[in-house]
Amino acid sequence: MRHAIEQFGAVYGRSNGKSAELSAPLAVESWLGASGRRFRHTVYSLIGCPAPETANFILVRRGADGRSQVLAIGRTETTTASLNLARIRREGATLGANEVHMYNQALSDQARAEINFDIATAHDGSATTSIHH
Repeated sequence: MRHAIEQFGAVYGRSNGKSAELSAPLAVESWLGASGRRFRHTVYSLIGCPAPETANFILVRRGADGRSQVLAIGRTETTTASLNLARIRREGATLGANEVHMYNQALSDQARAEINFDIATAHDGSATTSIHH
């Protein structure tokens, strides 16, 4: 298994009128890179994903059976958070993603590029992308 998931609460799908719940994390999921290093991503719904200034992300389609399918692995390449969010959501919607797994612990563009490569390589590199401005 290349990743593990820790569920937070039953925020996803609950509707009581609080918009803050839309952006609440659903879980934390660890993704294994080809190097053997684990990267703990915060999981958001595609609609509830916050606007990242800089981040690595994985666009995922989670099925009713709980299985996840990686659709794209990428990183932001601009520090304009609203542009990054718009592009993540557009690409996610185009690909049919319902989750965004976000990792924002990398401190430099070089580190984000290395993490992107590490995770993509572990997943056959078949779903890599970068968000450009």
